[in-house]
Amino acid sequence: MLNSTVNKIYIRIAILAWMIGSTVATVAASLPETVHPGLKVVDLRPDDTFQPMVTGLGFLSDGRLVVAHWGGFHDSLEKLQTGGKVYIMTGVTGDNPAPAYTTFAQSLEDPAGMLVKDDKVYVTGGEKLIELSDEDKDGKADPAKIIATIPGTHARHEFLFGLVFKDGKFWMNPSTALDNNNLSPLLQNNPNRGTILAVDPSTGTFEVFATGLRMPNGIGIGPEDELFVPDVQGSLVPANKLINIRERRFYGYEPDSAKRSDNQKEYPPVVYLPQMDVAQAPGNPLLIRQGDLSGDRFVGQMLLGDAVNGGIRRIFVEKVNGEWQGSVFSFTGGLEAGANRLIWGPDGYLYVGMCGQGPGWSYKQDFGLQKLKPNGTDVLEMVAVRSRAGGLEIQFTHEPNAAALSAASYSVKSWYYRPTVSFGGSPIDMKYVTVGVPMLSPDKKSVFLPLSPLDGPAGGNGRVYNIKLTGISAVSGLSLWTRETWYTLNNIDTSGPFESKPTLLTTRMAHNEGFRLQAKPGRLELAAKLGAIITSAQVRDPRGALVAEVAGASGSSLEIPTANWASGIYIVTLRDGTGASFRRQVAIP
Repeated sequence: MLNSTVNKIYIRIAILAWMIGSTVATVAASLPETVHPGLKVVDLRPDDTFQPMVTGLGFLSDGRLVVAHWGGFHDSLEKLQTGGKVYIMTGVTGDNPAPAYTTFAQSLEDPAGMLVKDDKVYVTGGEKLIELSDEDKDGKADPAKIIATIPGTHARHEFLFGLVFKDGKFWMNPSTALDNNNLSPLLQNNPNRGTILAVDPSTGTFEVFATGLRMPNGIGIGPEDELFVPDVQGSLVPANKLINIRERRFYGYEPDSAKRSDNQKEYPPVVYLPQMDVAQAPGNPLLIRQGDLSGDRFVGQMLLGDAVNGGIRRIFVEKVNGEWQGSVFSFTGGLEAGANRLIWGPDGYLYVGMCGQGPGWSYKQDFGLQKLKPNGTDVLEMVAVRSRAGGLEIQFTHEPNAAALSAASYSVKSWYYRPTVSFGGSPIDMKYVTVGVPMLSPDKKSVFLPLSPLDGPAGGNGRVYNIKLTGISAVSGLSLWTRETWYTLNNIDTSGPFESKPTLLTTRMAHNEGFRLQAKPGRLELAAKLGAIITSAQVRDPRGALVAEVAGASGSSLEIPTANWASGIYIVTLRDGTGASFRRQVAIP
């Protein structure tokens, strides 16, 4: 009896995998805790009795919102908790929602991830990937169909996160276990834990795609159709991470030292998310596609919520030597709870599902559901930080004032991390970095900071550069929204200041053969598919800036002059008379 009671106490202290942010969970975030001035927040809980602890969001084809509810604590080591539910909500879309909900499924085992595909609901939870359908259309889920079973031990921290569908397979990420009497790693009884799994939907068989993850709470498809997952600080994970998942790679977490080999290469994350300052419990990454946010300033970046620190981060990424790296900014704070799941809605809003786990392991409260959309207010922000030969380049949304050209306006320090068996890890080789005379770009929206020393990665781990800005505003008078960023340097770029580096943009519009492009001397020729009418066309450069736009067209072809364009890759989007949109890249010689 005593041992059972002690076990329950330990379970309740730190049960949720993604909630273990530190041994003392005191929030001390450096990012703003207020709502971004350019965003409006809309509440979606119809009343205070609806308290979803959100671990999944999805939309049905008719616009109804599907919400996975975690259900709360484990109460026993011998069995999983079965308080999970799936709700279906109506009236959530539009500027003036009138939300209502019904319970679609209940008694689910630890639902930790969800995907809506072809109007069927797929849930990862406990040891199973299940399908929930409603063939008789009574508003209640039919008996669950088991797609795949992933054996586990029911130990603390063993969750089955996910879920996305890509390349004809489901992708999910089982987390690892902890010893139930302390926070030390527990040797894994199942080799498939701490991995990314690719599941065949027709057979239920799965294969391990990558390894070395501790508690990857969520998964997303990011730029260039690649997989990205978060991981949470702990033993052998010195800081929170956002990781680019590639086949057969190892990402650092292996609690069984007997399984580690001296030549096992650990791949660094895309970005580190320093504990407390930036994150404690990051959720699923969400790609910003063309058309998702007004102005398309952040296309190809990702959003990432945090259940303990609260708020949503914005992450710029770039490829250097074939590997992703980038910088972290605040997107917004001020939500009703800690953001855990993000999804774009059919009405253009960003939907935010929230989750927590009691005092000290949540931001404000354990539940929440809201949505966000730009409100038309213009804001000065850092768009990106890029690696350049000899320093880093900061891009702004607007021309900055003269203070941006003073080295005194920037405080820069750098460090790296080294994995240890202890919880988390302190910065190593932390040093202040001297900023040389800043340079302004020809378009007056980017500033190059010469840095000395500019140290590269150490011991296979990326080096973090923390930049704090003071006194900088826009020449128009706009104040700077957030004045701090963290850049993870995995490779030093050899490009000079302000050199263009083409980036593959990602759009929510269809990628198909709906029209034909042909670049000819001085012009770009566009032709719609047979019988279709072109109604509008846009051309953007690799950074998303609008180069040309044709509205009100009414024929099956059109020409756009290109005589004054720089050579390079451009992205063309076209809309036809049916309302369908298409996207294609074209090279202008």
